[in-house]
Amino acid sequence: MDPVKTRFLIISDTHGKDVPLARTIREIDVVIHCGDLTEESRLDEYKASLKLLTAIKAPLKIVIPGNHDFTLDTLAYIKKIAAKALPVDLPRVKEVYGVFGEAKRMLKAKEAEGIFVLQDEGVYEFPLANHALLTVFASPYTPSSQPLRGVGGGFEYPARQHEFAISRPVDVAITHGPPHGVLDAPDANADPAPSGCPELFDAIARARPKLHCFGRVHEQWGAELVTWREERRGAQEELTRDNAVDGELSAVVKSLADMRISVADLKDEGQGKVRERKRCERRGYVLASLARGGEGGERDGAQTLFVNAAIEGRTSGGRDMPRHLPWVVEIDLPRRIPGERGGGLGRRIGG
Repeated sequence: MDPVKTRFLIISDTHGKDVPLARTIREIDVVIHCGDLTEESRLDEYKASLKLLTAIKAPLKIVIPGNHDFTLDTLAYIKKIAAKALPVDLPRVKEVYGVFGEAKRMLKAKEAEGIFVLQDEGVYEFPLANHALLTVFASPYTPSSQPLRGVGGGFEYPARQHEFAISRPVDVAITHGPPHGVLDAPDANADPAPSGCPELFDAIARARPKLHCFGRVHEQWGAELVTWREERRGAQEELTRDNAVDGELSAVVKSLADMRISVADLKDEGQGKVRERKRCERRGYVLASLARGGEGGERDGAQTLFVNAAIEGRTSGGRDMPRHLPWVVEIDLPRRIPGERGGGLGRRIGG
């Protein structure tokens, strides 16, 4: 059967704030939020994020938590309370952050409205309203951002100590953090070393989904289309960017460097960037399309589109973008079996 072109609206790192442009985008099949719905994991921030997701016109919204959403990780929440690491007095913790499990229940209640928050790492299957079948790998886990302080965020693990077990073929991978070496270099003035996870890169390089979306590293908003080296698919050693990616056939689709003026830009270059940014802002999003509608092209597993969809930006001397644009990505998905129920009723099918 012919594949089904499917449009995804992808955002991340909204931190409890509204994204007005996302509300205006139409003809979306699936919304993906890659975590950090909140800044401090407060109940009012979850409510604001749910209000945003509800306002976006799409039949299915898939969400994972981020490290800022620590009340969804009960153990992390307990540690913060024990360490007195919350910015309110202990008697007000219940009022501001909720009792254990309260935020989870608030999000779970939204499934009837098509909002699915995937807190357990694994493979999930969603029959879509457009008659496609979507298989995703979802994981909220990221390397610890504060390994020496003992109290970090939610869903964090010590570096090199988490295995991303993608147990079967998937169309889309959704994680909060990036894989090592792909759109993961933080602010060069603070820490120039890539912050992505090597184990995650290895898992993605073996699974080779059509799309891998994430956030967390705000400074690396953008997209890169990676072409894999076919001969490395079954390699025994750890796969890295150096040994698994065909650099000559891979390319950056869009980055912040294309959207903001640099002191090194010539006048015409700077003006071109301003025009491009305004063009995308008028449309309300940046588009990347891999859909071919059954016309052939690259074989499955040949390429993966990596998207860092962090909405919150950085400001430095007034030159950076304090808020980034949403992404709209089009990919082909397999058509679901006739008679199978649609509408985004997801189920977990693997660890």
